[in-house]
Amino acid sequence: MKKYTDEFKQEVINYANQTTTNSASKKYSVSWDTVKRWVSPEYKKYRYKKSNESMKLRLSTDPIYKAKVYNRINNNINEKRKDLAYRKMLSDRATQHCKEKYKTDENYRLRQLQSARRRRARKKMVNEKYTIEDHKYTMNLFNNQCACCGSKDNLCVDHWRPLSKGHPLSRKNAVILCRSCNASKGFKFPEECYGGQFIKLIERTLNV
Repeated sequence: MKKYTDEFKQEVINYANQTTTNSASKKYSVSWDTVKRWVSPEYKKYRYKKSNESMKLRLSTDPIYKAKVYNRINNNINEKRKDLAYRKMLSDRATQHCKEKYKTDENYRLRQLQSARRRRARKKMVNEKYTIEDHKYTMNLFNNQCACCGSKDNLCVDHWRPLSKGHPLSRKNAVILCRSCNASKGFKFPEECYGGQFIKLIERTLNV
């Protein structure tokens, strides 16, 4: 595709405004369609829309054309992937997008937590099926606060009986702890960390 300078485009536009699009096309040896795009932004949008509609229709009806288009796209992508700077740019963009979505989208954040939990459970050879609905149930059950100290900051769902000992996370084995209390409990059984009264209170809550 031939490239035109901004000065040349402006000269053609000025001449077309003084005369006609057809005259400008003949004088500067530029196609009528191209001159019309330069002169009229509305026409450019119209042509872009018609071009997209035509391409979608052809992709849906012509398998050979579809294969050529997708091969060309894949070849361009593969060429770009060889460029380390391009790969780093894509990686940084994806990381930034995930960070922003993690902060703003609660469902996305819960899905990420769910995936992380399942990975840990698979490593321990434990079949765990703790869902997002289960997570919300546990948060409501403990009034969105730490079961141990009552804090409402930095909360997380923890295994009441540890995953490392083969106990999967479930509604009957999930408590809300702040990061500090969670770190103190670690991988221990409740009997190793808390008194009898507190254990009875938690287990009574879990068995509601």
